[in-house]
Amino acid sequence: MYNVAIIDADVELQEKLKQAITAESCNCEVVSTARTGEAFTLLSKTSLVDIIIADVILPDGNALELLVEPITENVNLHLVLFTESRDFDSALRAIELGVSAYILKPADSEKIEKLVTELSKIAAMLDKTIGNRSVRDGDNTGFIVRTASAFIEEHHTEKITLLQVAQACHISQWHLSKMLSKNGGRSFYDLLNSSRLAHAKQLLKNPALHIHDISGMVGYADASHFSRVFRKMEGKSISKFRNNDL
Repeated sequence: MYNVAIIDADVELQEKLKQAITAESCNCEVVSTARTGEAFTLLSKTSLVDIIIADVILPDGNALELLVEPITENVNLHLVLFTESRDFDSALRAIELGVSAYILKPADSEKIEKLVTELSKIAAMLDKTIGNRSVRDGDNTGFIVRTASAFIEEHHTEKITLLQVAQACHISQWHLSKMLSKNGGRSFYDLLNSSRLAHAKQLLKNPALHIHDISGMVGYADASHFSRVFRKMEGKSISKFRNNDL
């Protein structure tokens, strides 16, 4: 069961959503409600929340700004926006924050049903990513970082992107980037280049293989780029590595 918080100035709507979520049995439970972003921030310190349903426009400001701290601190926190706001800048900011769903009001039965459907999808995604709460509370971050690293290692010879790795981990690319940075201080490209260079150094032991061939075999489309990355990460040129280290 995943914990849901509802942040909306409309108390009557809060109750409607709470009843709908309870009635539909979508593996979610409303554990807290708030009318403002500030109130939610205080509540979140005492209540573990997995999913936030929020209006963009709150009495104390824009939810996308007010909720930045809890969202960035918890990489598995999903945000669902249920709002009348059609502001383009807000939509772009929502994408940057990795918002899971953006549903426009009015809060009629059709839209509420759509919201509950989105909650079910998110709950299923959380199940795939982190299993139960004991896993989440224990080694969830490490699990996701290991999953990402394994995916990169397996696919480093291909033209992979951060988005593909994030999809394999069932989280947003923004969240994955933050996790990699906080756990080991390495970016997606650092991990990708490390995997490629480890493979390249093995291939460089074969004098019959040309640098151009090796660059393509480990995932680099351009041999010059491969040479620059190698020098930057290894502190020496490929030719010097071949001459001195083999």
